[in-house]
Amino acid sequence: MANGSADFDSIYKLLLKNRAVEEAAFLRSRLLYTQAKNQFFSEFYSHPVTIEIQNGPDASNSSGTLGGYGNLFSFLGFESSRKPIDEISSAMEKIFSIKKTGFFAKINYPDMEELKRYSPLAWAFGGSWISGIEKGIPNFAKYLYGSGLKNSRSSSAIEAKYNINLATFTPTVYMSKMIKNFEETIKNGRIL
Repeated sequence: MANGSADFDSIYKLLLKNRAVEEAAFLRSRLLYTQAKNQFFSEFYSHPVTIEIQNGPDASNSSGTLGGYGNLFSFLGFESSRKPIDEISSAMEKIFSIKKTGFFAKINYPDMEELKRYSPLAWAFGGSWISGIEKGIPNFAKYLYGSGLKNSRSSSAIEAKYNINLATFTPTVYMSKMIKNFEETIKNGRIL
């Protein structure tokens, strides 16, 4: 009986130790995840594209994607009352998660394909403004920017019937870089 009791105590102590190690591993993973997520959102909110769209239909083209003409909010054809940055931010907050799975942690985060569903362009069936920022958006030559334009979704731009503009839209790395940075932070496992 004494041996059986000693074995049970040893096993119990080992289980408690393993639980403590498991909990410590998860706490470290959660800290790393939180830092990587905070970095992601910091990059998102400070990115010139985000700032320009957030500033609405009368913003300047501070991202430089339109060669200084107009702004992304009106070029992308958002309705003047729409808050596309709030929409995508809210969607990303719901996607980000961490769950304990034994000694491991399962981390969910946005990817480009998933974000396409949350960033539709009203005028481009199946089009995504997030994808368009990185890959390109057609019809810049027909983009007419000005205040008080009638029949304008954004209140500051319309698509003309004919080419009126010699400038071009310049694609820029946007969300894919933030996602990659998040992945690398998690992969490297360095807590700041």
